Amino acid sequence: MTDTTTNAYLPPIFGSRLAPAPTPAAQSKAETARAAVQRNITQDGGSIRSSEPTEKPARRTRGKQRRPTKEQVTLRLDPDVIAYFKGDDPKGWQTRLNTALRQSVRDLKRQRT
Repeated sequence: MTDTTTNAYLPPIFGSRLAPAPTPAAQSKAETARAAVQRNITQDGGSIRSSEPTEKPARRTRGKQRRPTKEQVTLRLDPDVIAYFKGDDPKGWQTRLNTALRQSVRDLKRQRT
């Protein structure tokens, strides 16, 4: 009779067969790897830390645009104007404000001609 845990069939989503039970040699390799990791960890004043410094990766930023489509400006507006454009949905309020300003500019240009 064969061992059912090593020859058990699983559907293709899980692979064709279960992994065989680890051999004693594989277990000793795992223990050796754990010991190597433990050697790299130092204990200092009750806190455990890695011997290698942990730095946050540099934050990625957008590169320079080929053709800038918008210009960044600082603008002070009355709170009631901001509240109007934010309305019930605060997302997209700057786009709504930009659209309203663009429409005002078009209307002013039509009045001049």
